[in-house]
Amino acid sequence: MYAKYHIETTQWVLRDDFSPKALRQVISANLSQDSVLRFLHPNQYRRHFCNNQISDSIEYVEEQHALIESLAQQSVEQVHLARELARHQRAALGRLLHTVQDFYSHTNYVDLWLSEQPARESALIRTIDGLNEDVLNHNELRTAHWFMLEILFYVPIIGVLLRCLWLPPHSHEAMHLDSPERGLRFVYSMIMAQQRTTAEYRRAVHAIAKQGGPKVLENFYKGE
Repeated sequence: MYAKYHIETTQWVLRDDFSPKALRQVISANLSQDSVLRFLHPNQYRRHFCNNQISDSIEYVEEQHALIESLAQQSVEQVHLARELARHQRAALGRLLHTVQDFYSHTNYVDLWLSEQPARESALIRTIDGLNEDVLNHNELRTAHWFMLEILFYVPIIGVLLRCLWLPPHSHEAMHLDSPERGLRFVYSMIMAQQRTTAEYRRAVHAIAKQGGPKVLENFYKGE
């Protein structure tokens, strides 16, 4: 998913609860997952649901949730560090949201979900479900594979020629739903990403409220 759509998806879910500063911190952490330095990291694919590292990506999301919960507990014990700990919570939320948002644009979830719907595509907008357990556990669920050679797809002229000569069906370029150019399935992936963002955000809020209480949750929202 391109940065613009990560921002839109995150804002759509969080903007009514967070202060402008706090929301910027969440979005900044979200976008940092696509930084050049992160791209060079040996474990980068687990942050983006790429290269069939589905279990690793899920583990990464769980690590960020665990960090958010741990920081809530620390905030109760170390009140003088509450604001700083809340900043780290927002960063963890941003990171995990980036990963789950990428899930729908970097896997064949949308195609699998569509294949199980009896209605025509044009009539499915109101029934879109990004949290369908049957599809999430489907034995044919797979991710796109990122090949380093794909960098050349973004080079004028060379990219056009390369697509004619080499475009594996399981490559990122062939599978991704990162932008509107991919057609109606991009719309499905965006709505599904919003649904998943809402679910993961609510989970984080519940953990903070349970482990830290109202004051810790207030710090999480304020971003002072």
